[in-house]
Amino acid sequence: HTILSIDSLKSLFYQGDDAEKPLDNGNFFDYSRAEELLVEKVRQIFLYSLHDKTISQFRRMMTLEQFRSPKFAELLSKRYVDWMISYHAGIFRALVANGELRNEDPDTLAWMYVSPIIVLLSICDRQPEREAESLEKLDAHVKLFFRTFNIEGGEK
Repeated sequence: HTILSIDSLKSLFYQGDDAEKPLDNGNFFDYSRAEELLVEKVRQIFLYSLHDKTISQFRRMMTLEQFRSPKFAELLSKRYVDWMISYHAGIFRALVANGELRNEDPDTLAWMYVSPIIVLLSICDRQPEREAESLEKLDAHVKLFFRTFNIEGGEK
């Protein structure tokens, strides 16, 4: 769940009664914070994927085994590339259809969005000392993607 609609962001960050109360400007969601909230959420997911013992050990094991077994190579590609691309393309299709994301090809957007995240995870797996640098690059990537493809302020 990395790139999200405004409604999805609202439901993630404003749980319970607060989600139903309008802000001073009459909106139910603070659009001015959407980019910041998205960056925070993507960072949380990235750090979880990087530091969860089971997930990180599995990813590292699959990375090594892909060179010994075509079956593991296929599984790794399906799980860490194909699935992520397909998942995000579906989200982007919905956001484009809803007028929240610029009308660009969702599959291409997914490749553009996911590829740097996969690369940053692999850098951190190989060189843990580069985590802080990778997090800065992750934040910059998400901000640039948001600013480039998001329809400003939730306007349709």
